[in-house]
Amino acid sequence: HPERADPRGRGHRRPGRRLRTHAAGTGGALPAAGGAGRDAFGLPAGVILGSAADIEEIKKDSFWVGSSPPNPAFCYAGLHSMEAYQDQSTKSKALANRFADNLHGIDASVTYEPGYPAFCSKAPELFEHLKSAGLLVNHFAYPDITAPPVCRAILPACLTLEDIDTITDAIKSYV
Repeated sequence: HPERADPRGRGHRRPGRRLRTHAAGTGGALPAAGGAGRDAFGLPAGVILGSAADIEEIKKDSFWVGSSPPNPAFCYAGLHSMEAYQDQSTKSKALANRFADNLHGIDASVTYEPGYPAFCSKAPELFEHLKSAGLLVNHFAYPDITAPPVCRAILPACLTLEDIDTITDAIKSYV
């Protein structure tokens, strides 16, 4: 059965049935069966959060059940990785803050959101400038193949504060 948007904006419904989907803890179910939430943890599995009654109702619907369960090793790793995840999340925020602090008040050629570990730029020669400084970032046409290329980079938690200083120094030296 095809899904249809619920006209009240409360999630998805199938003909003859309604499934409420909204934030966990509000009495409804929140399907998170894939996408960024799953990918952030690197687990090839999804999860549906909700009240016991909603979960029991979902279990009755073959649309929501029927795939193979995830590998138990992935579940174990996910359940036991919260401390590491929190450590890396804290480090990522520190790197993002250092990036923003280093560029604060400077008319830099990049755009970024303070606290978010990424930046982008439409400056035409920035990619080559960063490459000549030993820094490799993404460079591709956006939003389609006919558009001019943009530079984009994520600042992963494996970087150090010194790496962030090197990156921001290279950005500041771009004329």
